[in-house]
Amino acid sequence: MALKYTEEQLNSLDRETLTRLFLSQQEQLENIDHTLQLVLEQMADLKRHRFGRSTEKHETEDQISFMEVDGKIVFFNESEAVAGEENAQEEPESVSRTSLIKVK
Repeated sequence: MALKYTEEQLNSLDRETLTRLFLSQQEQLENIDHTLQLVLEQMADLKRHRFGRSTEKHETEDQISFMEVDGKIVFFNESEAVAGEENAQEEPESVSRTSLIKVK
């Protein structure tokens, strides 16, 4: 911690001592300013890293998509479309009339 001088003490110092004191304080102030600038830059980088754009890419698989078909916007869900294709390829099960009657 730097020494604190009173007004009387500063008045009693000669010009050369006052000049050295002033120059040393000026150098300390420049060092503090430089350190503060570094801290502010680091804070800005941390904010950008925390709140900035995300580099993650989100997959749209099994998500609803929008497509334009014949000038109309259509909602398209890939999982439903794939399930629909699989069901269309399978042969429908034959259900007999007797299996539909409940037994009491």
